[in-house]
Amino acid sequence: MKLFNKGKMLLIAMALLPLSVLEANPGFARQMGMECMACHNQTMNQLNSFGRQFAASGFTMSMGNQSMIDGTTMKLGLPSALNASVLLKARYQKSDPETSKQYADVGKERGNLELWKVSKLFLGGKVAENVGALMKVDYAGFGGKAIFAYELGSGYAGISAFSDDDFGPFAGNEYYNTGLYAPLRLFDNRKASNAAQATELGHGPATGVQAYYGGDILYVMGGAYVPASSEYNGLDVGTSAIPIGRIAVAPTIGEWTVMVGAYGLSGTAKLSDDALDNTKPEQNGANLIEITREAFGLDAQVEGHIAGMSTVLTLNAVLHNKTELYNSTTGVRADELIYDNGDVVYEAGDNEAFSAELQVNPWEPLGIKVAYLHYNDKYDYRYTAAPEGPKLVDKFDRDDYSIGLDYAYRQNVRFIFEYSYRDYVDNDRTASSLSDSDDFLLAAIIGF
Repeated sequence: MKLFNKGKMLLIAMALLPLSVLEANPGFARQMGMECMACHNQTMNQLNSFGRQFAASGFTMSMGNQSMIDGTTMKLGLPSALNASVLLKARYQKSDPETSKQYADVGKERGNLELWKVSKLFLGGKVAENVGALMKVDYAGFGGKAIFAYELGSGYAGISAFSDDDFGPFAGNEYYNTGLYAPLRLFDNRKASNAAQATELGHGPATGVQAYYGGDILYVMGGAYVPASSEYNGLDVGTSAIPIGRIAVAPTIGEWTVMVGAYGLSGTAKLSDDALDNTKPEQNGANLIEITREAFGLDAQVEGHIAGMSTVLTLNAVLHNKTELYNSTTGVRADELIYDNGDVVYEAGDNEAFSAELQVNPWEPLGIKVAYLHYNDKYDYRYTAAPEGPKLVDKFDRDDYSIGLDYAYRQNVRFIFEYSYRDYVDNDRTASSLSDSDDFLLAAIIGF
């Protein structure tokens, strides 16, 4: 009976609170004395031009020059309201089972209801003059970054040190909405709508340092990172890391802001596999793992108004994304297999993808979204089909089509509906290929 009551309470909460991946931080709105939409595009969690300026400042812009730690001499104090935010999220997702390379998703056809797993606690903003920070705590762990930023010309130059288990190698500082930074995208169903997310280029664990300049037109970033984070004894990274770079220009043409950009990373990181494991290092032996990553691509973003309706279009082409793993203890090198150490699965592979996402707001609180994704895993998979004999089939190549509605009941309460259809290229040739599938997603978020 208690279990039934809990389940019923969750369903009621979802009906009353259905939200999205609202990464808009209410603490920032309080810091600036502005509504959330001052930095965000209508109902979206994507950033507008002022939001990009705030991000480039390292979260140090504020009304009244209030800092989280106030004091220029030995005397230190805290502001009356600590800059904390809670994002409560309820999400229901139903999808056909999808067979992967070495495992299968089981039970998703019955649907999953999630609440605490997808909710977050944030603490961050202006710490002191020229210093900003952001810390995130959720069901899976925690992450954060510290940014030192200074005004330079019409923008800001800064250095960001970061570590996060979800937001990917561009998490140090990235403020365009093309999916390189996991929170900044149009669709909640990231793997069916965004190229950087479908290839996992813009997602996963990352620890690193980035230097950047963000101005009115030019954005440039360079740094290095390790594809791991650790909650225990830190990272055993030796002397290696993977260089990463990003450049974008975003001129205003008439009433439209048009961004075109390029990004890339290439290198080998040597680290202990304890950094990939959620168990404590002393409970198992440590192995030295080499992770080699090569990736590059192009992206674009267009934002403005059509017939008075707010419009955002994002394009992302991941032209190359390859990961290789080498275990120096066993001497095993993998260019396709899954490396599994305890609770963490790190998948090597070679893929590419293209995505186009569009949102139009015919009414200010209501956004209508569409997306197209083409994914190519660049591997051939053999199967036997008598009487022809062995053949090669790219059974994971697919085209995804998504539609969605995004409604802002208030500036801090959002409702989302999304539907995605996966069309696998070779599913009509053999049972070893995947059948077409679809996903339904309902979500709700409240931030305070």
